[in-house]
Amino acid sequence: MKIHFTTQSKSDIAEIVEYFFQDNPQEASNWANSLFDSIKQLYNFPEIGRIVPEYSEVTIREIIIGLYRIVYNVW
Repeated sequence: MKIHFTTQSKSDIAEIVEYFFQDNPQEASNWANSLFDSIKQLYNFPEIGRIVPEYSEVTIREIIIGLYRIVYNVW
């Protein structure tokens, strides 16, 4: 499986990390590591996430990381 980040997702991740970093640099680092660790699991288990309810399409899935939803396609 190949993981591709959209331009928007890269921007969103950078903004979230920057926001956390202002208050707590260690928390920003922890959050980013948690995010990427969870995404790495998709290499071996691409169907680990649930089907996104509003699309009802088996290839559009999501994982939840804290308060954030990561939506992805399984190709």
